[in-house]
Amino acid sequence: MEIIDIIKLVAPEFEEVSDEDICAWVHLCEPFVDKKVFGVFYPQAVAYLACHKMKLAGAGSEASGGVGAALGAVGSGYGITSISAGQSSISFAAGIASSAEQDAEFMRTQYGLQFVQLRKLVVVPITISP
Repeated sequence: MEIIDIIKLVAPEFEEVSDEDICAWVHLCEPFVDKKVFGVFYPQAVAYLACHKMKLAGAGSEASGGVGAALGAVGSGYGITSISAGQSSISFAAGIASSAEQDAEFMRTQYGLQFVQLRKLVVVPITISP
């Protein structure tokens, strides 16, 4: 399955984004995903990373989740945890434990989380015990 097909399957919110723009995002993300390391997961990894970057850039539609989802996306994209207007207030889960966390950027979107899950399948961390 081609990367652009995976994006269209897993991220219907980007259906209004042109194929040309999606391809540009894919080309921007490809150097950050090693084909040899990810192997059969390479197309999926690039697709999730491209979706993550597009989401953070504000591409795509928010219509599927209504006003709450749209506000939540704005909040997660800019590190906002609550919005208040008059007597009304809406709070969002921050999703980031600390700014020092290695994968903090990926925790900001569901696509980033999926990318990290795939990476955990193929990259074995090295631990040194005392």
